[in-house]
Amino acid sequence: MEAEEYEAIPWSTLVADAKPAVDRRIYFAGTAVAAVVVLFLVMRFLGSTSPTPAATPATAAATVPAEVISETVDTPLAPAMPAEPLGSISEADLMAIAGEPLATEQRIPILVAEWFVTDYFTRDGSPETLASLEAALGDPGLAALLPHRDPDDTESFVEWARVFSIDEAADETVISVAYRTVTRAEDGFVRDPVRAVTLELANEPTRGWVVTSLPVAADLP
Repeated sequence: MEAEEYEAIPWSTLVADAKPAVDRRIYFAGTAVAAVVVLFLVMRFLGSTSPTPAATPATAAATVPAEVISETVDTPLAPAMPAEPLGSISEADLMAIAGEPLATEQRIPILVAEWFVTDYFTRDGSPETLASLEAALGDPGLAALLPHRDPDDTESFVEWARVFSIDEAADETVISVAYRTVTRAEDGFVRDPVRAVTLELANEPTRGWVVTSLPVAADLP
């Protein structure tokens, strides 16, 4: 009996390769797609950041009519005028009352009258207010009639006072003044209705213009 011969075949040659070979065309395709995406992003970025060409002076001027340009150059803008606060006295107010021009000597009694009415209807408990009123009175006996000596008087302040009428006589001048007060209430201050008073003034040789009567209620103009 003949001996059988066995041929040794390596086991690794009988087992299929577990790792399939990768097609290199996939890498090339992926690289091409990535390059296209990068190129698109770069072009988009450069297009968004590129400056917009500004209009040249000649082009800008051509779009504006010539008459509009001449109007803009020849007509400068007027500055905005600030609002005039309540109670302020302008030069025009001092120069004319009821349409009549005022002389220089008439401005002083206007100032004295408005000043006196402001202090008279201001009840702040300050001794300076009382001293100002006493100094403006021509008759010292009127000082005893000032209501500021009452400590329980309601606190109030004059928001504004303005002369609206002057009646000149031989020995004295009667001036009408409109005013508004602000009075303290439980919840703060309230604005009172506008009122008017008349008072008499005289021009003394030594003291100048003084008040010779306390304010009396009058009708508004």
